[in-house]
Amino acid sequence: MTSRSQCRFSFPPAFPLGYIYSTHMKNITLLSILIVIISTSEASKLKGHFQKLGSHREPQGVTWSGTFSTPVVFFSSFVDPYKPVIMKGALEHVLHPGLSNWTDNFLRKKYGSKMVKIEKSKIENREDPASWIPFKDFLASYQSKDIYLVHSLNNNMEDLVLIPKTLQCGGFQKLIQEAVLWMGSHTASSVLHKDPLDNLLCVLNGRKQVVMIDKTYKEEVEETGFDKERGFSTVDPQRVDFEKFPQLAHVSWHEANLEKGDCLFIPEGWYHQVTSSGYRHLSVNLWFSHLWWFNKTDCNYDISVYKPLEPISTFGFASPNEAYRSKLLSHFKNKGILHRYAFHELLPTSPTEDRANEFFDAINLFPDAALSWSELYAFDIDYILPQFWDLFDIPENQDTHIDRKKTENYDMHSNSASSGDRKVQEDFSKVSEFIATGSSSTESENNLSNDENENSIDSDATNSVQNAESNEQSLPLPDAVSSDTPSLPDDSVDNLVHKSNTHMDGLGKEDVDLNEDIENHDRFRSGESDNEQKAFHHFTESPRSHSGIGEKSPSGSDDEGTGVVDEDQMHLKDEL
Repeated sequence: MTSRSQCRFSFPPAFPLGYIYSTHMKNITLLSILIVIISTSEASKLKGHFQKLGSHREPQGVTWSGTFSTPVVFFSSFVDPYKPVIMKGALEHVLHPGLSNWTDNFLRKKYGSKMVKIEKSKIENREDPASWIPFKDFLASYQSKDIYLVHSLNNNMEDLVLIPKTLQCGGFQKLIQEAVLWMGSHTASSVLHKDPLDNLLCVLNGRKQVVMIDKTYKEEVEETGFDKERGFSTVDPQRVDFEKFPQLAHVSWHEANLEKGDCLFIPEGWYHQVTSSGYRHLSVNLWFSHLWWFNKTDCNYDISVYKPLEPISTFGFASPNEAYRSKLLSHFKNKGILHRYAFHELLPTSPTEDRANEFFDAINLFPDAALSWSELYAFDIDYILPQFWDLFDIPENQDTHIDRKKTENYDMHSNSASSGDRKVQEDFSKVSEFIATGSSSTESENNLSNDENENSIDSDATNSVQNAESNEQSLPLPDAVSSDTPSLPDDSVDNLVHKSNTHMDGLGKEDVDLNEDIENHDRFRSGESDNEQKAFHHFTESPRSHSGIGEKSPSGSDDEGTGVVDEDQMHLKDEL
């Protein structure tokens, strides 16, 4: 009989265990090498492997026009649907001085002593720190040295910033965040990246080839090697490795070839890579926060009243905090009038009811239970953001610069409201009373004195604009912040800075379509009945935007049970 121990498997003496293990590992190594060779072979078969970005397939086209679009066309056709557009020869059409006058000699004489920001390579490397040198030194060496100028014109050489009619009304003029001067020679190349702002790029000299990828390809672009905090890919745009970035082989792309005099609109969030060429290339771009609602009452129907180019001093640069407003308003896209509870439900951070109501009341221009788009764009973002930062979906670990203004005269719901703000509110109350009763309380209430019309709005703020250096200073939170307000993250408090823009101070009639808001708000009185509340809850028709230039949600389905009411659906008042 054979024992159990005799049945156990044992290696013959000629094949010790160490030998078998070594042989096994060698086989695994050979198999791994074989797999890599096969994978490399497959990647090498892909069109565009180890070639320039965009070589993997033919590009999609880009819409183009022969001049700057009117503001309403620009919004409805390109900004709102996130579509790029080339404005071919637009700068020549408006006789932009940069096409002929901004020579090296001109720039040297007028701005030679100015310190400008340069990158120490024409091939962008975001790991290398930038340097600052006198502009005259850059002009003397940029043709021979490996340097490239990337200089913000905010508070520095601002007279070079000219705003085309495309951005002069409708709300665009209040959202211009930054202008940047780009200058170099021969070939310069950027990384593949995206910007959190809409971009109007204009070429004054040289040529630019722009590769653009729709933001809908976010998953493919950001799957591998993407720095999400800084918004750029580590792929080499001159030699794309499909082994490391396989998903890039499956994305569609758009190509824009720009020459002297051309401008290109690049929508916020679109991935793009720019290659500049020519003996001398010079361009200026305008970054502006995305506009979610076009204020048609802000524009003159006679477009000829607008100058072809307007200096930035006419409007001023917007507060950096406008980017946070834009991010918040993205959650209300395609919505009309927002009832109080609908506003609460759409807030991105799911705050408590009390906190949401506190925010609602702080930005509610009129004493009612609804918010219109004019109100969403009317509140002072520099005053509101420090108090309600937790409702703006700002990551706690983000290096946040929360700018603020002097707020002594801003509270519209107290006796300290500025005269201009009180006047708008009083006008609304008078007209609302007339609509409701057929007459006003007294004859005198219908007459506005000339003295009131001449009252200035927030006059203190006109002297509060700070230069670039003061923007680096840290300031405490405003005294107006209540003790119930959640404290800012430590890394955000350290970065509080003070910035003010005179064009954002107070609220004038030009900022609010008063007649339209009165008509809409009349049916959203704060004392509405339970039946009215039920009517709001069951109103399910997909609303259009406040401007009347709207579209259905991307899914194509109607919004249900949101408490959002279309401002054009005036029959609702009769039903109530």
